Amino acid sequence: MSRQKAEETIANLKAWIAERERLNDYAEYRNGHQVNRASLIAADVLKRSQLSSNGNPRIRKILIDAEKHWYGEAENTEVLKIAWDAQVESTSAHPQ
Repeated sequence: MSRQKAEETIANLKAWIAERERLNDYAEYRNGHQVNRASLIAADVLKRSQLSSNGNPRIRKILIDAEKHWYGEAENTEVLKIAWDAQVESTSAHPQ
């Protein structure tokens, strides 16, 4: 991904997060201690590849920070990583 495209994606994600804060509707996107990844993909905020473990670490950090703020911290970060990877795989298996 080009640097410009990465910056655009980060700006889109930050705008989406700000909109959720403004509308106070982030609970609608909740899946455990994280945002439902399929919702991000469906809203054209992120692509599946950007949510993978090989995706941009800045994107992942921004999203995880928002999730911690909204939903609290998961008890076990390894469980969170496994859930992250499983959700990305399930959305990849069911393209929209």
